[in-house]
Amino acid sequence: MELDLNQKKIQESLQNAVIISRLPLDMQERVRKHARLHTLKEGETLFSQGDEVHAFYLTLSGSIKLYRLSPEGQEKIIEISSPGQLFAEALMFMDHPHFPVHASALTNAEVIAIDASDFASMLRTSVDACFLLMADMSQRLHHLIKEIDDLSLNSGCLLY
Repeated sequence: MELDLNQKKIQESLQNAVIISRLPLDMQERVRKHARLHTLKEGETLFSQGDEVHAFYLTLSGSIKLYRLSPEGQEKIIEISSPGQLFAEALMFMDHPHFPVHASALTNAEVIAIDASDFASMLRTSVDACFLLMADMSQRLHHLIKEIDDLSLNSGCLLY
């Protein structure tokens, strides 16, 4: 069976994604079969805070802004996802998860939505795949903690 253009793009992109490319070939194929391509225009919403989680995402092009809104309506940016980055993958481990943030395209963007429940089911069959994903999430957590340290421990004013 020949793949359509979107499926070819998904397959090629997943093969280049570090965490997915390190999975066994049968798992890569399963991820591809359950993945969907989304094209977003600048400012378009991918999901809103409180929406039920059905997928996690791989940014292919452009930038995706993950943010929360303060009670006054001010945006608080949590993270900006660039090409090659996964986001919202940790939510698949929660019972009945809902997105804790909003996501919208900072620029025109393409993302791949990866079916979260199928991916979690697949992980139940492979300890190695679990460790790959945990290593990736741990590395991102370490990066975010460093970023928090840099923002909170470094003074914003210069002493002369």
